[in-house]
Amino acid sequence: MITSTSKEKLITKAIKAISDLETKPKVDILTPWNQILSFFGSLPPHLVPELNFVAVDCVLPHQNRFKVYAETPVASLSNLRRFFLFGCADSDIPETMQKALSQISLLWSLLYPEADNETQISSHHKDHPNAGLLFYYELRDAETRPVPKVYLPVQYLCRNDQDIANALGKFYRETGLLKLGENYGRDLGGIL
Repeated sequence: MITSTSKEKLITKAIKAISDLETKPKVDILTPWNQILSFFGSLPPHLVPELNFVAVDCVLPHQNRFKVYAETPVASLSNLRRFFLFGCADSDIPETMQKALSQISLLWSLLYPEADNETQISSHHKDHPNAGLLFYYELRDAETRPVPKVYLPVQYLCRNDQDIANALGKFYRETGLLKLGENYGRDLGGIL
């Protein structure tokens, strides 16, 4: 803020500095970062995310993950898919990401059964800053695409803890984790 440099430029500068390090093997995280920037640049202004912070692992450079955390205020399944796929078609993404997206879609339908793909879920806590969708993108050496992770702030987007517990219990049962699904609500109740 003091330098009036945008977060995007600061992150790009940090990524270039890492990519320019004299390491063996050479680290390249600029390629996946440029994909993210291209995707963000293609978004309509109301969807452009706020870049919150970055993180790195304290390991050797070629084992490291550079993580960029971003938040978009629009909480809908279609927006989640957009940010998860970087605007690409489903057929252009790896099978592991397709499976993850399928599970996210199932969980979304259980958490928000009244919502379709385009329905924007409103926060039950209007004053809380984490009322949208939160993502972090892992940039790894030798990976040409960023790896997306999504955080659903259910405590702000769901009505109450019981709805969340019911949805998660059903999710576990439907994804083959029967014992976890049977015990989840009871165990959560025991903690609270």
